[in-house]
Amino acid sequence: MLKSEVFKMILFSFQTIFGSIWNLLIWLVNIYSMVKDLSFNPLVLIVSHLAFANILSLLSRGLPRLMRIFVVSDFVNETTCAVIIYIYRITRAHSITTTCTLTVYQMVTISPSTSLWIHLKAAITLHIKHIIAILCLIEMAIYFPVILPSKYENTTASFVALNTGFCQTPPTSLHHTAVYLVISSVCEFLIVILMMFSSGYILLILRKHSKQMKYFRFPSRISADAKAAKSVIQLLALYIIFFLLDIACMIYGAVSQELSVDLTDIRIILSSCYASFSPFIIMRYRIKVTKPG
Repeated sequence: MLKSEVFKMILFSFQTIFGSIWNLLIWLVNIYSMVKDLSFNPLVLIVSHLAFANILSLLSRGLPRLMRIFVVSDFVNETTCAVIIYIYRITRAHSITTTCTLTVYQMVTISPSTSLWIHLKAAITLHIKHIIAILCLIEMAIYFPVILPSKYENTTASFVALNTGFCQTPPTSLHHTAVYLVISSVCEFLIVILMMFSSGYILLILRKHSKQMKYFRFPSRISADAKAAKSVIQLLALYIIFFLLDIACMIYGAVSQELSVDLTDIRIILSSCYASFSPFIIMRYRIKVTKPG
């Protein structure tokens, strides 16, 4: 085995195994909290969905790639390829939308206690389950066309709509590809804009809070909501960094019409970095908010 393949194997293994373990730990802790606590905490539900989506995203992306590195290629066929790609796309999308939901909820949580924000927080708390369910249905509908034209491949000879490193989805037509890319890109772009707006508002609130704390005896003391807000901003920053790097690789591949194995592997690594590293931000700051009510 070449040194480059060994290096890739180490990276894929680290992302898939350790990323999945940390996300699983967060998911189990939050599930235990939901079962133990009689009161409903929207943050626990949101973080649970984020961790579970990250687990499925890492496994559907990393395990098949590791099996390909170990030259185990007979396990995949057209149906398996379609299912794995579909699971990866909707779980990655759910990870993004859940992060957006977490950002918006945190913005509402730390907002001033005016009648508007109080009613908005109560509405989000009451309907958070429905919001997450609707987002899941939208994601499943948007990415359903991905499972239709799936095809197993052993080479990288042509430009395709999506390549996972072990199978690819060749576009049925230029129109089909354009529509799919536009819809998915616009949705992701709008989500990023909403997250940036929410984070910007959070920063303004935190700055105001910091100025107010200077008049107290313990200026370094920060509320649990403020700590949670900072963690959410760091989650957004982490996502945007790897999102932009992934977009840069995609544009490079489209312009140069190059679909090398190395470029595909780089995109796989970048697209999995958020799911792998986000648990450390969540666990480090122990994201908590006061119980709604």
